Amino acid sequence: MLRAPAFLFVILMATGAWGGFGYILFREDPGSDVNRALFFLSLFVALLGSASLAAYGLSFRVFSLRRHQGWWGSALLQGLPLALVVSAAVWLQSLRVLTLGMGIVLVAMLGLAEFLTLYVRGR
Repeated sequence: MLRAPAFLFVILMATGAWGGFGYILFREDPGSDVNRALFFLSLFVALLGSASLAAYGLSFRVFSLRRHQGWWGSALLQGLPLALVVSAAVWLQSLRVLTLGMGIVLVAMLGLAEFLTLYVRGR
């Protein structure tokens, strides 16, 4: 199967992204547009990798059917919304636009996206 290479790739992706995020955070000038874009990109990739690793590990504990355990496609799809919402929240906070209402809207959009994804998959 392709589990070990995919597992290694996601670990390297998450580790590299967290390293890049730390480098940009502590070593680079935050005023540059390129550094700002790299900051949000590395944050998104790092969160996606970490959330996907967590979802992959939890799939063995949560799913009782063996066919749902250890599927990387599902783990990446479960990590993607979390990475998108957290990255969007950090971006909105950097623009000083994030409020309680906007946070509720983000969570509602996340819930709606998950509901529509489950609805389309169920058909």
